[in-house]
Amino acid sequence: MAVGFIRAKDLIPRTRISYREFEGSKGYQRLPSAPRVNSLSRSLVNRKVDLPTALLLNLREYDPAVHLVGSSDGGTFLQLADDYLWEVDGQHRCEALKRALQDDYERFKDYTIPFVVGLGWPEAYEMEQFFVVNSNAKSVPTNIAYDILAELGQEVPGLMQDMEESGRAWQVHGQELAVELSTSSSIWVSRIQFSNEPKAMSTLQSAGFVNSLKPILSTAYFGRLTRGAQGKVMAAYWDAVKTILPEAFVEPQNYVIQKSLGVSVMHTIFSDVLELVRDSDSPVTEPSSYVRVMEHALVNLQGDTAGGVQVSGSDFWISGSQGAAGTYSSSAGRRVLTARLRVMLPKIGGV
Repeated sequence: MAVGFIRAKDLIPRTRISYREFEGSKGYQRLPSAPRVNSLSRSLVNRKVDLPTALLLNLREYDPAVHLVGSSDGGTFLQLADDYLWEVDGQHRCEALKRALQDDYERFKDYTIPFVVGLGWPEAYEMEQFFVVNSNAKSVPTNIAYDILAELGQEVPGLMQDMEESGRAWQVHGQELAVELSTSSSIWVSRIQFSNEPKAMSTLQSAGFVNSLKPILSTAYFGRLTRGAQGKVMAAYWDAVKTILPEAFVEPQNYVIQKSLGVSVMHTIFSDVLELVRDSDSPVTEPSSYVRVMEHALVNLQGDTAGGVQVSGSDFWISGSQGAAGTYSSSAGRRVLTARLRVMLPKIGGV
């Protein structure tokens, strides 16, 4: 192998990709994703990213007598003529760089990118390296990704504007709100498991909690509140749930109300409940305001256990076969459970 840097104007004209063809079982690469290429190209042109990770290439027609050139200091350089460089890993970066060259050739022609190139690898070995690289690659866990985004949002100028434009700002705001609740709400202290923390007494991971906040953070009223105000409103909401269903919060590991299912459902109906509270001119940071709106629905929500026993109130949310909430654990089930609760809420003007 050879390792080094190559300029965009020298790289792009030489690169080739061995796309997978079903008939004849040739090639191994998938077609590039246009959205990924477009996004990365725009970021390069707008100076928002660099390309610091090395491309993995292969010089199939390698000839040491032709391609290796000694230097005066005893080193050895790789010399390329019109040789093809086959892209083993990095086709989206190459495609994005190609687009950038097309947009502004003078600016990007000398843009350098690191590479590792195989010297004379057979195509079969090239395919094997592609498989090894891609089958062992692992994306950053969502918990850590949200944690990093929240920190970068405070440190990197312009990042939040980019996140707003791409529709992902809620991930930063959601992570910040999760942290706020984990420290300010007695209900959520030690219940949200953040990146690299032990499970201990937690009932769900931070990514699940953050994802459940997406519909809430996109609403006009709640989304415009300061983070501190959002924390107070959300804490009051959950205090109300605890007031209505106190047994479910004594040993929360034995109930699903503070696990992924319960949190997802309760956060989905939150916007409805908040609007009812506001319509009644009740204070949005007082648990009693939410109790008046939700009590009928949460107390009278009924369902059958796996054994056919009808349960309601806190018993509805018991984990496992003794409760009924577990029968709604699928995506479709959560939609049904959410709809059932919404129907039982008061109408605007009826609080």
